[in-house]
Amino acid sequence: MLKPVSLQVEYKNNPIGMDEITPRFFYRLEGNGGEQLARRLTVALADGTPVWDSGWVDSGITIQIPYSGPALRPFTDYRWQVSVRDDRGDVSESAEARFETGFMGTPWQGKWISSHCASGDSLMHGVQQLFRDFEVPEDLVSARLYAAALGLYEARLNGENITEDIFAPGFTDYYERVQYQAYDITSQLRRGELNALSVNLADGWYCGQIARLWSQGNPTFGGFPCFIGELHLRRRNGETIVIATDEDFKSIYYGFAPLRHSDIYAGERAEAWRDDTTWRLPGTERSHVCPVTIAKPKVRITWQSGAPVRRMHEIKPKEIIRRPGNTWIIDFGQNFTGRERLRLTNTNHGVTIIIKHGEMLNEDGSLYTENLRSAAAQTIYSCGNHEEEIYEPAFTFYGFRYLEINGWPGNRPPIRSPHSPVTAICRKPVRSAAPIRCSISCIPTSSGVSAAISSTFPPTVRSAMNGSAGPAIPRSLPILRPTTCTRRNSTPSGSPT
Repeated sequence: MLKPVSLQVEYKNNPIGMDEITPRFFYRLEGNGGEQLARRLTVALADGTPVWDSGWVDSGITIQIPYSGPALRPFTDYRWQVSVRDDRGDVSESAEARFETGFMGTPWQGKWISSHCASGDSLMHGVQQLFRDFEVPEDLVSARLYAAALGLYEARLNGENITEDIFAPGFTDYYERVQYQAYDITSQLRRGELNALSVNLADGWYCGQIARLWSQGNPTFGGFPCFIGELHLRRRNGETIVIATDEDFKSIYYGFAPLRHSDIYAGERAEAWRDDTTWRLPGTERSHVCPVTIAKPKVRITWQSGAPVRRMHEIKPKEIIRRPGNTWIIDFGQNFTGRERLRLTNTNHGVTIIIKHGEMLNEDGSLYTENLRSAAAQTIYSCGNHEEEIYEPAFTFYGFRYLEINGWPGNRPPIRSPHSPVTAICRKPVRSAAPIRCSISCIPTSSGVSAAISSTFPPTVRSAMNGSAGPAIPRSLPILRPTTCTRRNSTPSGSPT
């Protein structure tokens, strides 16, 4: 008997915040038997109220089946199932799957907010720290965070990350649209208590050094990053409380921000001794607070239909080489797109570590960086005064095989197994299909297509296209935009996906 499994809507498992008016359904078949002769899809509300019944449709198709029922409502939880009939006359039914709509064209209540007093001098802005405390009702049933940024953001609730996704909301043509993300935050909220939403906001592709005309003082899309968000808290009686970004949000003054800058070309400068994480916690008496500014960009906000970027694997060094002047070269054996994770113990206040990234070495064994041109592509980390510090850059990534580390305290190598100093980053992979043969010229240039096609290549090529270049492709491929190089500023910039 055939059984439908692996149900998806718009290529996603149980998506939330979906804005497709006519979503498409997908499923796979498992089991012994022949072929599917007919199928039947049903969609209902979470309480079981029927919404759409396709009836039995004579077809063997299991992919891209369009929804044909009444108009879907915004912010609504739907459940769906599929039944199939095979050529033996056997009928089987899938387990229940779900999808949840997002705004579906309804206006946002949130306002775009930014903080110029939290951005530092010149065009190289510091990472903004935005926050607001809010009350959560005792009878909370579910909670969602909808968020977007012109720039890059990282949101936390009560000091804890809300997702594994990074580099949200991704790179788009900010003249035309920006993507929003939806997160289920029900389990992270403290019912009947004060809670805190905090956001780190960086320049990213919007107004970072990678933007066209940045060096002329006029970044292509805008001068400052901004953030928009809505918390939707649904109570037992059906009421929804919306907490939206507005003038009630505040920011931490730039002089007290630990991330002095975090830029795709320049890299990141972090001063751990400034890092007072209590600003993320509810009810904290925060000092050096300044108001936010309301921005009014004219940009369309759309749901994120593609895959997010996530940390995929950790790579351990193949060789560690000490050079004169307390300089260390770390060789990971292959080019890839990623960033380092440092683990330091018994640190001293203000000790500064500088990490440079490169794809090859000079003849004398030093790091080759001429191909980076004016892109600094380096991490500068100033220690706090803690028994242990674990640090990973937040809003940048590098293409490299080698690290050159200067200023590492002490005489021991800057690697302590089993802690890896690097975390490789690439787009979340799609399910692998059977390997195929293809010349390198067949690799598409659209990031969405590339992510899907790459899963059908042999492992070495697939690794490279996911941002982890092996020996077959001696280049570091970037996340979100598969071009020939991650870091060189000769790569065209300002051209969206």
